[in-house]
Amino acid sequence: MLAAAQKWYPDHALLVTVLFLTGMREGEALGLQWADLDPARNLIDLQRTVAVRGGRVIVNTPKSGRLRIVDCPAALMAQLHERRSIAQAEAAVAGHALSPWVFPAAIDPTRPLNASWVWRHVWSPLLDKAAVRAIRIHDARHTYASLMLRRGVPIAYVSRQLGHSSIQITVDLYGHFVPGGDRHHAEGLAAAIEAERVAAEARVLSPHPDSFPAPDGTLVAPGEAAGREDRALNA
Repeated sequence: MLAAAQKWYPDHALLVTVLFLTGMREGEALGLQWADLDPARNLIDLQRTVAVRGGRVIVNTPKSGRLRIVDCPAALMAQLHERRSIAQAEAAVAGHALSPWVFPAAIDPTRPLNASWVWRHVWSPLLDKAAVRAIRIHDARHTYASLMLRRGVPIAYVSRQLGHSSIQITVDLYGHFVPGGDRHHAEGLAAAIEAERVAAEARVLSPHPDSFPAPDGTLVAPGEAAGREDRALNA
C-alpha cells in the first residue's frame, strides 16, 4: 500500500503513511494541524477529530473524549516537516497564509480533507493499484496494532498509542496477536509430563528393597531368583 501510494498518489502518500505508522483513526489524521507536531521530540498531540457532513466541517475531541500524545517515527516526522516547508513556500507564492491543516482540502485549504473524498479518490483506487483486497481505511489502524503486538511490543503501550479508554479493550480486540500470551498453559503441561516421566524412570531404575546380586552382577528380586533357577534347570 505504501509503495503504491508513493507511485500513484504521491500527493496523498503521506496521509496513507501516517495511518499505517501511527495507528491514528482516520478522523484524527485528517484533523491534524501543524501546531500539533513536536518535531524536537517526535511526538504528535492529538487534540481533535474531524468529519465533513453536509458540507459542514465537524470538529470534536478524539473518540472517548480523551486527548493524547502519540509517538511518531523520526523518519515520518521528517516527512511531515518537509511537507510543511513545501506548503509554506507554495502559500507564499500564492500570496496567502499557510493552511493550519496538515492535510487540507485541495479546493479550500482552510478546510481539512473530506473522508468520503479520500475513500473515493485515493483509498479505493489505491487498493486496486496495490492488488490488495477491499479493506476499510480504519483497517490501517488494525494493521498497526496487530503488527506492533506481533513484534512483542507491550500491549499497554499499544493501548496508549491507539487511545483506547482501557487496556481491556485492546486485549479484547487484539489479544490473539500477542505471541506467547498463553504460553504458560503449554509450559505447564510440559512440566507436568516431565515430572511424571522422571518419577516413572525413578521407579523403573530403583532396586527392590530385598534384591540381591546375581552371579552376573545384576540385581535380582526374590521372585526373580526362582524363575532363573527353573530356567537354568530346563536349559
